[in-house]
Amino acid sequence: MVHTSPDYADTYKMDKIFSNMDNAELAARTGGISLFDRRGNFIWYDNFENGILDYKPSVLGGSTAHSINATHAWMNDSSMKLTAGPAVGNFTYLQKYVAPPPSNNIGVEIMFLMPAEKCSCRIGIVFFTATHLIESYLSYSTDTEDLSYYNSGGTFTAIDNVKLYQFANLIWVHMKFVIDITTQKYVRAIAGNTEYSLSNISPRVTAMATDPMLITSFGLICEEIADIDLWCDNFIITQNE
Repeated sequence: MVHTSPDYADTYKMDKIFSNMDNAELAARTGGISLFDRRGNFIWYDNFENGILDYKPSVLGGSTAHSINATHAWMNDSSMKLTAGPAVGNFTYLQKYVAPPPSNNIGVEIMFLMPAEKCSCRIGIVFFTATHLIESYLSYSTDTEDLSYYNSGGTFTAIDNVKLYQFANLIWVHMKFVIDITTQKYVRAIAGNTEYSLSNISPRVTAMATDPMLITSFGLICEEIADIDLWCDNFIITQNE
């Protein structure tokens, strides 16, 4: 193609033809939707910029709340603000229901603005296979500093003890994990800049006859007597991981 004046007339036509990088390279250089892990194909992506709350809430406690908020944002103008409290164990979850994808490997990821207060920040994949219920979660506690997965016994097992927050400054932290629906095993997890292999680790699996369904979630669990705020951004569900 040739480069001409804005109205595409032949006047001032340029002799030199400029090269143009492809869209994939352009996206990588300008910053993709996730700067940390670009594996997998999108099923759902939400940067909370459209003002629509397309989630089902699950809450416990008097101070629980959720809203699109412009106080903090990972890249653009707004994010999702979750509030939980004022008692230990109170929580706010947002759940996204989608039809089961054809791919075996399903991933979920998010950016959390980690608070310094004692709480757990959690993402989850719950899958109904028609014969079984698979429950899997990745959780980080700012109290114990444990990064944990939801195990086959229905409790959490620590993967690592790592500090992903700061007392003086709020910092954005990337969290992601992948599960293989067919083998009913975890695959891998990412927290911050570290990737962890979770191969051959089983989530909780329970016999249950119900319609196939995929439910993903992100949430905040209060671990002290206080109202705690958590900002969340760039919530992504993927397949073909």
